[in-house]
Amino acid sequence: MNYVALKPVNFGGRQYKAGETIPEGVVDERRSLFLKKSGHIAEVASVNGAYAEDLNVNPNTLSIPLLQSKHELAVNAQQLLQFFATIQKTMEEAKIEIATMTEEDTPVLHLLHEIDSRKGIKAAVETRLADLSTNTDISQAAEAVEETEKQPEGGEENDV
Repeated sequence: MNYVALKPVNFGGRQYKAGETIPEGVVDERRSLFLKKSGHIAEVASVNGAYAEDLNVNPNTLSIPLLQSKHELAVNAQQLLQFFATIQKTMEEAKIEIATMTEEDTPVLHLLHEIDSRKGIKAAVETRLADLSTNTDISQAAEAVEETEKQPEGGEENDV
């Protein structure tokens, strides 16, 4: 089994940097499970002679465990940057930014609610999430009404 180093590791005196492929037979299979779970290595699958990481994770997305709510949240780099920018703002500045967040920013809102301990921020996030879910419900209801209006009135087509 081939592996890729996710963190710098040392096998048999050879240092592997993050991203380097570790050849077959270098990693002791008895230790591989621990090294995979600890995030030091990942399995690599061979596809037509080329290696592809078998991580089942989008490399542009980071999965963050939320310990208080016991959920996992997938965020991309842009959302993570937005979260850190918002959490560093004053309460009033953060509230203004939260009020302008869209449905695509929902992971940022969940992170803010989970991590920011300021009561005003938590309240603003809860309000915004409620607004976004209401907007989604309204747009779904509007789409359903449009679909019903498109259907012809009357009974069956073969009525004489």
